Amino acid sequence: MALGDVIINNFTVGSLNFNDPKQIMLSGFKVHETIMSATGPTADARVIDFQDAIGKSRFDGTQDVNISFTYADEGQTASFKLTSYQNTNIRDHSEAGDYVAGSGGAMHHKQADARFVAPEHIAVTGNPISKSYYTNCEQIITDVLQNYFRTNKSILTPSPTEGPKRLIANQEPPLSFVDKVKDESVSSTDESSLYFLYATRMGGSEAYVYETIESMCRRSSGVVLTQRTTLATAGSTDSEKRNQIISFTPSRAFYKPPRANLKMVPKTYNMATGILTLGRLNSAEPGLLGAPVGDANKENIEIPYYTNNDPSNNLQKNRVGDARANRGRYIAAFMENVSYATVVGNPSIKVGHTVYLNIPKKVSDPGGFEPQLNGAFLVSGITHIIRPITATPRYIMELELIKGAFNS
Repeated sequence: MALGDVIINNFTVGSLNFNDPKQIMLSGFKVHETIMSATGPTADARVIDFQDAIGKSRFDGTQDVNISFTYADEGQTASFKLTSYQNTNIRDHSEAGDYVAGSGGAMHHKQADARFVAPEHIAVTGNPISKSYYTNCEQIITDVLQNYFRTNKSILTPSPTEGPKRLIANQEPPLSFVDKVKDESVSSTDESSLYFLYATRMGGSEAYVYETIESMCRRSSGVVLTQRTTLATAGSTDSEKRNQIISFTPSRAFYKPPRANLKMVPKTYNMATGILTLGRLNSAEPGLLGAPVGDANKENIEIPYYTNNDPSNNLQKNRVGDARANRGRYIAAFMENVSYATVVGNPSIKVGHTVYLNIPKKVSDPGGFEPQLNGAFLVSGITHIIRPITATPRYIMELELIKGAFNS
């Protein structure tokens, strides 16, 4: 089979089969997953509706959507249960493909862009929470998912929190209340207390996970991705071709200090030669808006400061103040360490898991890899892209990756 071949097992919207060319023609589609969304994945599809199948099916947002596709070479499958959300850009086209406003009749067709969302996205709308909780934060999240997100997915909470906590919701939207719970969550095992609520694929089905960033970084997908310039040679194996990195964009922290107002020794990296050059101490690093700018050559260096909640303000002694401070440090660091890669599609790669990247040096060094860009990266976002059947590779993935400072 050709590289990136994909088998679309199922793509149904209610009674309409997007995978049946006798009903409708599927041009391509995308499925988006991210740890930043508490309401689960979304999907977009472009179809050629040559016999008004969408109109006859009466898309009204109540249709169940089932999408399942398999990477042909390895048999790994990704499955998603979504719901119909909206149709946009429904246009009439002439036989030659020219836009004809309001035209119709024989020798014409409609092109439609359909969007789908997770059922939880619909359930949280207009479903406010009015409840008082006194338990651990992961138990609060579980109750919210079951009763207000109305999810049927399994719920995993691998990062225990300190507790119990008293939290009261007064007609609060579920997503806003989830943010409040995350702000009050103090991990009993991990320093950052930086919690995420997201949906991912676990053991062939979808699951909700509430955990810290460290917990995600400890979970490996077992996938090793490598960027090579010799894939077209006869000596390349099928496995090497399947696990290739098509393109890679390093994080901006690779080119500058990772946080504003840090007094650091600048360095330059020549992408043509791979040579790293250290510069002089930068004493004029601009500060954040509203933050004082210090002089690195003076003893009393002013640094940005923030106001924290004094522990004495809490009737119940806890470490919420420390957790918020740690969370802020981790968020600032991770925001500067986001990289992007385009790879051949592989459902074994999942959000909330790590992949291992091998990026070659830019100099002649057989088997050498760039040490600053290699290692374990956390997959924080995936866009599965199924392109038209004539494209090669047909199935590719765009990855959002976080490296941070974890041992890798």
